[in-house]
Amino acid sequence: MDELRSYKNRLTFSEVRFEAIAQTATDVIVISDEHSNIIFANNKAYEVFGYQQGELVGLSLGVLMPERYRQGHITGMQRYMASGIPKLIGHTIEIEGLRKDGTVFPLELSLSSWKEEENYFFSGIIRDITKRKQQEKEKEKNGLLLVEKQKELEAANEELLLFQEELQATNEELRASNEKLSQKEVQLQALNSQLEDRVLSRTRDLQQARIDAERQRDRLERFLMEAPAIICIHSGPDFIFEFINPLYQRVFPGRQLLGKPLLEGLPELADQPVWPIIKQVYETGETYVGREVLMPMASHDGGPLQNNYYTFTYQPRYDTAGKIDGIMVFAYDVTKQVQARKVVEESAARFHFMADAMPQKVWTANANGDVDYFNQKWLDYTGLTFEELKGWGWRSIIHPDDWEETRLVWMQSIDTGLDFQLEHRLRAKEDEYRWHLSRGIAQRDASGTISMWVGTNTDIHDRKIAGEKLLLAQEDLKATNAELNKINNDLDNFIYTASHDLRSPILNLEGLVALARKNFEEKIAEKDRSVLEMMESSILRLKSTILDLAEITKTQKGSSEAPEQLLFAAILEELKADLAGNLEVTGASFREDLQVTGLLYPKKNLRSILYNLLSNAIKYQSPQRPLVVETKTWREAGHVVLSVTDNGIGLSPEQLPKLFTMFKRLHTHVEGTGIGLYIVKRIVENAGGRIEVESSLNQGTSFKVYFKA
Repeated sequence: MDELRSYKNRLTFSEVRFEAIAQTATDVIVISDEHSNIIFANNKAYEVFGYQQGELVGLSLGVLMPERYRQGHITGMQRYMASGIPKLIGHTIEIEGLRKDGTVFPLELSLSSWKEEENYFFSGIIRDITKRKQQEKEKEKNGLLLVEKQKELEAANEELLLFQEELQATNEELRASNEKLSQKEVQLQALNSQLEDRVLSRTRDLQQARIDAERQRDRLERFLMEAPAIICIHSGPDFIFEFINPLYQRVFPGRQLLGKPLLEGLPELADQPVWPIIKQVYETGETYVGREVLMPMASHDGGPLQNNYYTFTYQPRYDTAGKIDGIMVFAYDVTKQVQARKVVEESAARFHFMADAMPQKVWTANANGDVDYFNQKWLDYTGLTFEELKGWGWRSIIHPDDWEETRLVWMQSIDTGLDFQLEHRLRAKEDEYRWHLSRGIAQRDASGTISMWVGTNTDIHDRKIAGEKLLLAQEDLKATNAELNKINNDLDNFIYTASHDLRSPILNLEGLVALARKNFEEKIAEKDRSVLEMMESSILRLKSTILDLAEITKTQKGSSEAPEQLLFAAILEELKADLAGNLEVTGASFREDLQVTGLLYPKKNLRSILYNLLSNAIKYQSPQRPLVVETKTWREAGHVVLSVTDNGIGLSPEQLPKLFTMFKRLHTHVEGTGIGLYIVKRIVENAGGRIEVESSLNQGTSFKVYFKA
């Protein structure tokens, strides 16, 4: 009887613990065998998928997913059981689920697996991400299995007592009637045999129940230990650490927490908002979800506090009587995401600070043309608030006679992406209309899609009014040119500062992606690898664009490199070596006619000019004929002339005027940023020279660079 009571107590504890954790979880928990048959589903599973209680057990997992996922699910399970290599197991993915009524909904899925006695089992944590806060508790059937087991134990005890009473009665009869000893002995042996059989049968049932309970406990423990979340369980009103999974212990590698009350293990929580919250959950039974909560904590006892952000859930745990006896914690460390967002917000704040410091009226608009920022100069000039001007509110300060033209030109720029430029009158806070030159350019992302507009408004009122007086007009023109030069310098400084400020977050992002590849290379599903590769490719393109912006700024400020006597032939040989890989692939041939052998010029700039012209000839070669590039030099009217001629695909007359425009790419079938020829033109013109181009479509292109002799 003592052994039966021991089995009963251990069975009760295992069943209560499993039911308390699984059935009160806010997420769906489903366990299946290796044949994809559901062997366990918690209450949340029936609620989310619309099935009646007990309906899912024995069904295939395929009923929970749309048809298009089922074959892939079966193939993935077979591949994992055959190779032991996980692809989705251990990760959280987004996928679609199928309710009983046929509706499809989005969900998050975390998978884990284990093996027992040569059999595989799979568990999944599913979260309906369309109704994250929706929770229901289903307590009516909580503990039914335990009650049934209790009844079976009570029945077994009653049968044992019955047989004991029968045995005692038989002994009394034997003592009272020796003449019937033989007959009673036969009866007693028969009763003993039956009793032994029944006791043996009940013992086996109890042993099997204990084994089943231990298996369920082991499955749940493995699930909690392998779950991709920070999990712990607190018991009692002192919130003693009853259980912590490896991810939770990893947050506090230098602390021993098990068996300690919460404030003894983590005393720094006493003065933080989460302490009254966890007490409130324990007292009221209301689940609490915190998002991106700052928790300064130390990883080692007595160590410095570290500012980390967590998204977490405090879930009450109930005993068999339905009373709260603990708190379950599910958390995720979101520190990196919060820090990344703050970096973006700080970059935006720096941009606004620089724009407010500029002497121009500066504004920005979204891709649809709704203005979402005015600098302080705008507000000071109009006397209006940002709320009055934002969106299309700035219409109120446009002169009525200028509004229709302003609207048409602005809408054309929005529709085509062309630069916005217009002279019109803007009303000042004194109700005086002054002429302004308004300009706006589109900023595009890596795919060429417009992401925002950046613009300025320059007061040209005085120059406009004095246009009939030539002297004053010339003075106004000089002032305007000086002002525009200052704007260009400000814009150059802005480009340099923006590119410099962007490098640090880009490097951080690149490091995070590299760390993800390093830590999760073997766990990333094959279909998800392309996403990681696209992220790496986008980071490289963004870094290239930042370097290009910095190069443009350096070019516009002029070269600080001292000129030296250079030989064209030597520079050409160096560049051929640099381009050797491309030359071997294309089979290009070079011809040279160098009547002028040398030039006094900064070496870096001459290399940049020749490199861009030669590499363009290689990139835009014609597929219809072998590439031939001819390089010549000669003297002409006080200049040394360098020409580079190819027989490539050439340009149409309509394309030529756009050739030297920054970020303008006239051919998109090859990679490029569209700034090479812009830099060449700026280098040549900054040194007092000029560059000319002649081209015929499908025949070739010839560039002539005129250096001051």
